[in-house]
Amino acid sequence: MRMEQVFSNIVKVMHYDYAGCEDKKGWDQPKAFTSKVREVENREDLVEVVRDYLLDFDDQHLFFLDEKQSRRETKKDVGFRVRRYEDRLYVTSVYEANILKIGTYFRSLDGERILDSRNKYERYLNEHHPEREDWTFILQQCKTAEAVTPNGEVFQYNFTHYEQNHRPPTYAVQEVMNDIVLLTFTDFMNAESIAQLVENQRKLLERSNNWIIDVRTNGGGSTSSFASLLPYMLPEKGIAVDSTFHEMSFNFTEASAKRQLASIEQMLVQEKNLETIDLLKRYEAMWQEHRGTGFAMSSLHAKPDLFKKGTATPKQIFVLTDVYCGSAGDAFVELAKLSPKVTVVGRPTKGLNDYSNVVRAEWDGFALYYPTSRLMRIDNGQGMSKVGISPNHYIPWTPQHLYEDVDLTYVFNKLTANKKNLVKQ
Repeated sequence: MRMEQVFSNIVKVMHYDYAGCEDKKGWDQPKAFTSKVREVENREDLVEVVRDYLLDFDDQHLFFLDEKQSRRETKKDVGFRVRRYEDRLYVTSVYEANILKIGTYFRSLDGERILDSRNKYERYLNEHHPEREDWTFILQQCKTAEAVTPNGEVFQYNFTHYEQNHRPPTYAVQEVMNDIVLLTFTDFMNAESIAQLVENQRKLLERSNNWIIDVRTNGGGSTSSFASLLPYMLPEKGIAVDSTFHEMSFNFTEASAKRQLASIEQMLVQEKNLETIDLLKRYEAMWQEHRGTGFAMSSLHAKPDLFKKGTATPKQIFVLTDVYCGSAGDAFVELAKLSPKVTVVGRPTKGLNDYSNVVRAEWDGFALYYPTSRLMRIDNGQGMSKVGISPNHYIPWTPQHLYEDVDLTYVFNKLTANKKNLVKQ
């Protein structure tokens, strides 16, 4: 298939099958990008042009990949991550580039000051606050940087690309203090593993009055994966939920239905968790019922019995969040905030779920992942794009976070202060 035809198919999906096709009509410039596609010389160039085209839709649930090429060429990762604070890019984590240390900062990239680079790549960063900027793509384009170590030593850093290694998720429960447990979830991909962890740690969880749930780096997955946690997060009497706030409509085009039903069939073959299987079957029935009808209200997601009654323990829960928490992570934090037991601490989440329920379209090894649903509350100006789910207590990110877990320290101080107050009474 010619590259121009692949791009034509992508434009058709975005104009007819994408959940935001009506909301964002006229946002894109397909004619301008068609001329660019005619000039591409290889598959990699097409990926770059399409990714640039998709930026016009301002949706971080949109992905375009060359899956045929990515199986052969995996050296794309710079080996570390950064976060901007004022006019510096601080190294926040190191995976491969061992010459760098956490706390090292860059004051220029390829000879350009950081704020100049920020202006140059504003279309890619596309955020309103430094805490929310993702510099991954920009760093992949760089060759050198002027770096400063935590000790003040200045040196030139030469970028190297490493294989993208998929790090295993962390699902953990740890008693960090008497009567305080820390639960960590770096994604919500595996419902069975999370449910098993909760079951294995049930005695500890049920005797602990205070929970801290860390989802600051939660990469998402499925909302069914945190179903085993929800009863604990609610007050014993339960709470009434305004289901209209979570109502969504789907764009049930024939093309999307065909793709989605094939995907669901594959997931049903592999899935073992009974609750997830039930959800998938109801999801499948919904797509079968509405296939080919275009936009229609979901019969699955707006359910008045979304929550069950809660439990007596824990008595209070702190949820730690950050911009690296998205998709199913967004949903978890948003649901958690409904409970009077829960206090959310940190920074707003990524905010990916205005458009969600992503499906895959494929042509000659190229794959476009696009959302098929939209939250109805977008119409009332209550969307989460570019703002995320706000915490109850906001803690700005500063370089101090590189040397101390400021968020966790805040929670520990709150919990110990509460204990002292109880003793005084």
